[in-house]
Amino acid sequence: MAPPRRGSAPDARLRTPRLRLRPAERADLGSLHALWTTPAVRRYLLDGEVVSRRWSAATLDACRAGFVARGAGMWVVERHSDPGVIGFCALRPEPPCPDIALMYGLASGLWGRGLTFEAAVAVLRYGFVELRLPRIAGGVDAVNVASVGLLEKLGMRFTGATDGAFGELRWYVLDAARWRRSALSRPRR
Repeated sequence: MAPPRRGSAPDARLRTPRLRLRPAERADLGSLHALWTTPAVRRYLLDGEVVSRRWSAATLDACRAGFVARGAGMWVVERHSDPGVIGFCALRPEPPCPDIALMYGLASGLWGRGLTFEAAVAVLRYGFVELRLPRIAGGVDAVNVASVGLLEKLGMRFTGATDGAFGELRWYVLDAARWRRSALSRPRR
């Protein structure tokens, strides 16, 4: 896949052995809003805040615009085995981090099956290979042990912390050179 031209949305559909990821569309608003307002998902993702449908729509629109401006935004995650949005994975700016950040969320009933890891690997590969990003960051509340472990399993390295809603917000970074040296950079068959 060639890097997207500025001003045009790329064909950024991704596939893994169990998942398909596609750029989020306006029609996904209901599914994403339902996911983002689920207590277990919003706990760390949105610092426990119950967001409005208007907020969800604005976030979705910003992510869709990100695909046009930067070639990256938000993907919805679906299983090959059955239709329906089960989560999301995104590459987007996340202040105060200067780098594009990896973000993700999955329906809590599917946690612990490696699906978020699988989606994140596909999105990181897209970011490093298709977009040629030099670095991708990730921010996580230190008390969110599962996400800390996920970022570390992805090969990200701890770079520092800031204050967050649950205490320490830990920042991780994976650079392109480290990614290329990792086994994760090679497509799975």
